[in-house]
This record gives sequence, structure tokens and C-alpha cells, in this order.
Amino acid sequence: MAPVRASRGPWLVLGVVSTLAVTAIGYVHYDQQKQRTDMRRLIFEEKEREREEQARAGSQRAREGAPGAKDGPGRSL
Repeated sequence: MAPVRASRGPWLVLGVVSTLAVTAIGYVHYDQQKQRTDMRRLIFEEKEREREEQARAGSQRAREGAPGAKDGPGRSL
């Protein structure tokens, strides 16, 4: 009697399923990293915008001579 040869079907299915699983996990990880990077960028841009607005408001106060403005006429020595 000839030796029984194992079929390749289950191994092929296992290979395809594991490849799809690894691909899905990699994509989820990539997507999470992308979202995290996007959030960091949004936070950075918002802080930058706030700094610019504060600088603009400070220079406006200095031009108007408001007390407490940097180098304005109302500045105490």
C-alpha cells in the first residue's frame, strides 16, 4: 500500500488566512498611527494659531498704549 500523501489544501487556506490577518493588523496599526499623527498636527496648529493671536493682541495693545502692554506708554518701571 502506498503512503498517504497529505493534501495541500489546509496549508494553503492557513497561509491565506494568516496573510490576511497580518495585513489587517498592519493596516489597523497604520491607521491608528495616522490618526495619532493627525491629532498631534491639529493640536500643534491650534497652539500655533493661539500664539499668533496672542502676539497680535499684544502688539495691538502696545500700539494703543494700553497699560500692561509690552513697551507701551502705560508700562511701569
